[in-house]
Amino acid sequence: MTKLEGLRRQKGWTQREVAEKLHISGSIISQVEKGFRKAYPKLMRKLAEVYGAEISDLFESDGTPKILEEDYIILPVKR
Repeated sequence: MTKLEGLRRQKGWTQREVAEKLHISGSIISQVEKGFRKAYPKLMRKLAEVYGAEISDLFESDGTPKILEEDYIILPVKR
């Protein structure tokens, strides 16, 4: 699991909700989260801003999303 997906789940957001916040397609969020697509610089900045994180915490220098460590636990969020 990527850090992007982990943060999104931790906040209780769907991919569609993140996409709407950024005014982009939900499929882009899905592809970037799964590492099937690299994020371009503008998207990396927007995602970092939405999640309140640094770009370097979420992405490798080439735009590939970083992977969560195995011992990271995502707690369910009640809505």
